[in-house]
Amino acid sequence: MPFIPPAIQYFQTVHAGQQWTDMVASFLRLEEFPPANGVRSPRLSIISRPEEVTKWMKTRSYLPAHIPFISNVSSYRDGWMKWWTSCQPPWRRGKGWPLPRDNEGTTNWVKIGARGQNGLFIVVVSTTWWAFSIRSEEEWVEFDKAVDDIRWVIDQVMESHKALQASEPPAPLAQPAPSQNPQKSKPEVTWMARATGKRQPKPSRKLLESRSS
Repeated sequence: MPFIPPAIQYFQTVHAGQQWTDMVASFLRLEEFPPANGVRSPRLSIISRPEEVTKWMKTRSYLPAHIPFISNVSSYRDGWMKWWTSCQPPWRRGKGWPLPRDNEGTTNWVKIGARGQNGLFIVVVSTTWWAFSIRSEEEWVEFDKAVDDIRWVIDQVMESHKALQASEPPAPLAQPAPSQNPQKSKPEVTWMARATGKRQPKPSRKLLESRSS
């Protein structure tokens, strides 16, 4: 994951509260999970994705000149919430904010929790620009609600990964490799037997001739 080290360095410059820090820690743990067998990680939805996100993805640079500046926090917040909602399973959409968490059915969060540099990572990065632009306590409240929902989704994804790993059949035991020693690969000869615990001498040709005569 070559995109992770520079991202961590950037995240360390963000001061968005303990709740945000815990969310980032959960995200990093998710990235360490081995991929589920047979499940390809899709890309996130681009519906209502803020323009700032699209612009940053063209450079993916953490230099100050490339970090989006949010001039209208309310507009960015609204657009971000619509985008995040479009990334959710159908039962979480169309019910307002905060998004619902009670569902009677089963959701395959592994398919929803897109990973890699085009997955949930983009969502996490997009919260940093939001945090840098907050100027009031009310704005922090809305921000914390969004961060809490991201972490909740990440937790669901990790639980799905654990469930899949538990249900997968164990890998077959590796068969021992055939010996590369040519002496061991040859069929055993009787005169090499160690009946007395010592190597027996090979009968001489003259001895064999005398016995046959």
